[in-house]
Amino acid sequence: MSDGLQIEAGETRALPFALTLPRETPVNLLNHHGRPLAVWIHTDLAIAQARDNDDRDWLEVAPTPQMQALFAAFETLGWGLYSTDVEAGTARAGQVATTLGCYQEFELRPYRSQWQLQEIELTFIPDGDACQVLVEIDARFGRDGYTVLTMGRDYATVDWARRLCERIPALG
Repeated sequence: MSDGLQIEAGETRALPFALTLPRETPVNLLNHHGRPLAVWIHTDLAIAQARDNDDRDWLEVAPTPQMQALFAAFETLGWGLYSTDVEAGTARAGQVATTLGCYQEFELRPYRSQWQLQEIELTFIPDGDACQVLVEIDARFGRDGYTVLTMGRDYATVDWARRLCERIPALG
């Protein structure tokens, strides 16, 4: 908030500000087949007689290093990010739950025909210094399942492709 100031027609003013986004803010800087996910902040200015006093300021939200590590492991196993969406509600992984009233799902599909698995959906849930990953496995012939991965501080030293094959044998 600032004291009054006058802005002339056609004049541009930049006012510095900082905003810390929640760790669950949906990610939209991803390479996938679906439409880019729209993420924005809504801004309002109290300007007398202004023609446009509110605005959507679009944000570019990059995946976390943990997300990148897991996406790379799936890529190694022949799975790529197909699409992403935001669901209303709460996602849970063990004792940890999302807090925004919505959560993002990342849908992965195999590059080549995979007779056992159709798709895998990932939901990343921040948990202090760690990240819990809810993995929903959509199998053919109705044998769906769930598993939870914990990506702790040591996530960068873990062989995630091997860990995924241990947790989801149909990937190997």
